Amino acid sequence: MKKILFCLVAVCLAAFSLKTSGGTILDGGNHYEIFYETNGGGLTSEKPTSRFLQFGATLKKKKGESCFMAENDVRTLLKNLRAKEIFRESGECFDNVYYFSPLISDFVIVNGQKVNLHVAFGAENGQAKIATPINFGGY
Repeated sequence: MKKILFCLVAVCLAAFSLKTSGGTILDGGNHYEIFYETNGGGLTSEKPTSRFLQFGATLKKKKGESCFMAENDVRTLLKNLRAKEIFRESGECFDNVYYFSPLISDFVIVNGQKVNLHVAFGAENGQAKIATPINFGGY
């Protein structure tokens, strides 16, 4: 009986570990893109499968993610992640806002400060493009 209970607990912990080590931080978005580190140290991206979005299991080293979502949803997500605005930059029809969330372990240094969330407001059709740690490439 002890062995069965031990195995059951081990399986549950393994499943929980897969769920918390993968998946997406940016729940509720659309047009997801996941960034992975290549063998040469560069980055590559791919559209995630629905199974990845549901369970998050991956053998690759995830370096970031991005998606589009409604601006109200972005603001709710930022609040839930306890994200603090670090700085912003604006153009003719967009606002880039950089945040740091203590709930996200990865970050990059931008202008000498830790950043792990980047939101491009006004990116497309009234939606914002949100990414962690930053939007790679164009938006």
